[in-house]
Amino acid sequence: MVGNTSLTCNEVEVAFIASFPVGGAVTAANDSSIWRGGNPGNLTLVAREGDVVPANVLAPSVNGPWSYTQINTGTNSPLLNGRGDMIFQVTVSDTVATKNVYLGSTATLGLQLLLDAGDTFTTSLGTSTWTTVSSAAGFNSADGGQTHFNNQGDFAVRPGLAAPGLACILRGHMGSLIAKPASISAVAGGTQNFVINCAAARAFNIYVVLGSTTGTRPGTPSPLGPQTIPLNFDTWTQLSLDLANTSVYSNSLGFLDANGKATASFNLPPAIPGVQGLLLHHAVVTLDLNLASTFVSEPTSLKLY
Repeated sequence: MVGNTSLTCNEVEVAFIASFPVGGAVTAANDSSIWRGGNPGNLTLVAREGDVVPANVLAPSVNGPWSYTQINTGTNSPLLNGRGDMIFQVTVSDTVATKNVYLGSTATLGLQLLLDAGDTFTTSLGTSTWTTVSSAAGFNSADGGQTHFNNQGDFAVRPGLAAPGLACILRGHMGSLIAKPASISAVAGGTQNFVINCAAARAFNIYVVLGSTTGTRPGTPSPLGPQTIPLNFDTWTQLSLDLANTSVYSNSLGFLDANGKATASFNLPPAIPGVQGLLLHHAVVTLDLNLASTFVSEPTSLKLY
């Protein structure tokens, strides 16, 4: 039985929470589950009540591994964007303790932990842990994604906080390119740091960080492979190549490590004429040793105010 309040879709996929009828091997301890898929017969089980959460996603406690408990339906879980990225809230237990976690899933990186119950947030009232996550209902935004989970992997949620806090609005990002902060003063200058994670399947691939000032759609077909790079190539794209591995684009061209990871940064000098008000976007392209492109990341943004 599919919970209709937890059904969401994009142009090619659907994600939903379902309950199995109790009987035989199905009991009240394993009857709920969360699924995603595209074509009929191509559904993938993402999580099932009673199954162990992978240790690389949620490390076992002193009591043992964490397992999914009841996966309840609701209008805020799961969320699915146009790229097929999914986020959902679920309760887990180590047989002694029970807690909420917020999980994400991408085709490249698989299951990821976004929020653990022990994570804290600081507001004017003090520092608090979070209890549950809520967000606006899943209406579509202009890019075909949900208003609070766009196709670049940016999401906005409202965690309820334990005392002394009440609640806060949290902005986050999931994907292969994490970029922080989201804005820099064009007058003072500053740095946006990139954390690149293209998965172990692309270990030791060449990577390059590319930029654009003219947006992400429709994007540009990769000249070296079948992918579409989610950047409109322009003069800034050439600039990001010309300045690769300089003081402006630090470590933006190199080799991924054995886990398919790297770090880089964009360092804006102060008072550069003409850049105030620009919205920059960046994406990562990986290449094999034959210089064929193997992967492109989602785009990230940077406002120069």
